[in-house]
Amino acid sequence: MKEPIHNVAGDGYLREVTCQATRERVFAAVATVGGLRGWWTPIVAGRARAGGQLTFGFEGMDEAIAMRVDEVSDPARVRWTCLEHSSAADWSATTIQFELGDAGSGGCTLTFSHLGLPAEQVAAGWDHFLDSLIRLVETGQGAPFRAGETALDVARAYHHAWTAHDFDAARRLLAADLATEVPINTYAGPDEFAAAVASFGALAEHVDLLAEFGSGNQALLLYDMHTQRRTLHRQRWSDPAHPPRARHRRPAQRRVTNQAFFEAIADRLLSEPGVGEGTGFGSAPGLRVQGKIFAMLAPGGLVVKLPARRCAELVAEQIGQPFDRGQGRPLKEWVVLNHANKQDWPGLALEALTYVRP
Repeated sequence: MKEPIHNVAGDGYLREVTCQATRERVFAAVATVGGLRGWWTPIVAGRARAGGQLTFGFEGMDEAIAMRVDEVSDPARVRWTCLEHSSAADWSATTIQFELGDAGSGGCTLTFSHLGLPAEQVAAGWDHFLDSLIRLVETGQGAPFRAGETALDVARAYHHAWTAHDFDAARRLLAADLATEVPINTYAGPDEFAAAVASFGALAEHVDLLAEFGSGNQALLLYDMHTQRRTLHRQRWSDPAHPPRARHRRPAQRRVTNQAFFEAIADRLLSEPGVGEGTGFGSAPGLRVQGKIFAMLAPGGLVVKLPARRCAELVAEQIGQPFDRGQGRPLKEWVVLNHANKQDWPGLALEALTYVRP
């Protein structure tokens, strides 16, 4: 659990966290070039041992930070002095320290400080990258700086944060002008919504991420949230942080209905040029582009139109089944995607759109 950020005599940033990772693992992430590349920036050069110098660069930016490595005490402490920041001269001569301790049960406490300049000047950046460090040591996947971070990157980080009950980190990923669209309640802004997510998310026993889809500044995540009494299916768009819609279902129902999955895919693809809602064959709900059917919902699953060879591949891989309109003869360019492979539906629906689009 994260503790509040503190000002140190009005002249520094301090953050204390507990990581569900060993002290040795966290130390490797802050005391080696490879570890630093995994959570801060992939562009790191130099020597990470005491007396060495590290240089940090940032993709797409004319910016570099030079650090002198003052102390490396394995596995307890790493301390740097900033020699130069090409776009922030007041970083010069400031000190950065990572101090590690045991937290029991295989965990580790991390006390991070950046002293020598006002906390508010660096809080937003360090909040983000320390969250990335925690993700790296706990899951093996950090979120280092990359030019052009996508909405899906943000949505993944938000999902990871709230499902790990790190609601402070989740709040920091919400846009200041957040707008919500949910079946019940209204939220005046990100603080109210974050408070609701913290209350709601605290009920979760575990969350299963079922599928994710991203394009440009939009992203969609589909997941099941399991509580003691019921399972919730939630879907959310991020632009880069938009709200979820929640559906409560009886436990006896299929965990995520085909209809819900189809609606989520339709929500995404209807933003594509020329795509509209309609029917498939008969009265089945479908999606068309320039009037041509490319996807529809059938009793057996999602039906998509793809090249005959591609359909045969999906059948051979047991991702789909041949599609028959009830006339006893399968259509070569149509395939029914199985229930068990719902994670493949969004990508194959987009593939079908690309194939059919004039």
